[in-house]
Formats: sequence, C-alpha cells, structure tokens
Amino acid sequence: MLSLLKIKNIALIDEIELEFSHGLNLLTGETGSGKSIIVDSLGALTGERVSSDLIKEGANQAQIEGLFTIRANADLHEFFYESGIELEDDEETDVIVRRELAANGRNRIFVNNQLITQNFLKKIGAFLVDIHGQGEHTTLFNPANHLEILDEYAGLKTERAKVAEKFRAMTSIKNEIENLRRDEAQKLQLLDILQFQVDEIGKADLQIGENESLEEEKR
Repeated sequence: MLSLLKIKNIALIDEIELEFSHGLNLLTGETGSGKSIIVDSLGALTGERVSSDLIKEGANQAQIEGLFTIRANADLHEFFYESGIELEDDEETDVIVRRELAANGRNRIFVNNQLITQNFLKKIGAFLVDIHGQGEHTTLFNPANHLEILDEYAGLKTERAKVAEKFRAMTSIKNEIENLRRDEAQKLQLLDILQFQVDEIGKADLQIGENESLEEEKR
C-alpha cells in the first residue's frame, strides 16, 4: 500500500505531504484543486513517462516521492536481485521511490536511494500500485488483452514469465547460430579470394630480381 506521498514543484503544487492509512482513503475537492495532479504523480512513481511541462512554472526542479509498504513475492525479489538492489526478506517491506525532474528534460529515478532506469521502475511499478480510470473496462473488449487476463485469472504470471525467459534465451541462441553461419560463409568467401590471389601470383612465374630488370628496361 501507499503509505506516504511527497510532491514538490509539480503543476500548481508548491509542496505537499500526504499520509495514507489502511483501508479506504478519499481525496475530494473542486475541479482544478489538484486531484488529478496527485494521480499523475502516482503514475510517475510506477514508471509512466513524465513531461518537463509538469514542473511548476518558475521552478527548475521538481520531485515526487512515495513510500510503499508491500508484500514482496518471488518475482519482485528477482527483479531487485537482478538490478543489485537489496530488498528485505520480511513479510512486509518498505520501498521508497523518488523521481527528480529537471526543466531541461533530464530526470533521475531512485529506489531505496539507488539510481535505477525507467524500465526497471515499470517492472516493479505493477507490484506497488494499481491505477484505474474511467472507461478502463473497455480493455476487456480488446482481444489483445484476453490472453493476459486469462493468465492472470489462472495464476500463471510466474509460469508465463519463465516461458518468456526461455523463449528469449532460445531466440538469442538462434541468432548466435545464424551469426556463426554468416561468419563461416564470410570466411569461406575470403578463403576463395585469397586462393585466387595465390593462384594468380603462381601463374605470373615471378623470378628473383625481376623487378630490377623491369626497372632497367624502363630506363
């Protein structure tokens, strides 16, 4: 769950710190009061792209930080392990995500104070929070989503990830074999060229000192 959210210099917000408790938390307010900014900030903490236009006018930098208390499963532990980030083995553990935005377009992402990539944040973002908006039920009508929904319902996320990894490994091996075959073909072609050159030199029947004789004739 999201325990704490800090936002600084984002859109209309100078600086705000929100604490959330277990159970239902409601944010209400008039149109334009900043509710959507909070949702956009949460999206940024799950790996969504963030435009520098989101930075408050007149500010050079902005920051979004969230404290998440989660139950870490095997998949999440594996993601952290592969990226060299330590994750406690406790039943519940805290994960701190921070995004630092700059007006020049550069932004940095940290998890537990370690610099990470946006791709890594996207991977773990699904374990941190689910964001749902109006009209999302329409994804059910898209056939491209049906297999993923079925896998999710059947509890096959881990197996699907393993199959995907095996497929990537198989594709990598196939590409390596193809590269080796291509290299072998290039070697044979080079060997033919070199053999042709050797044959031509042999046919020329060159003699020792022939170069000097030709130079003398030229004079």
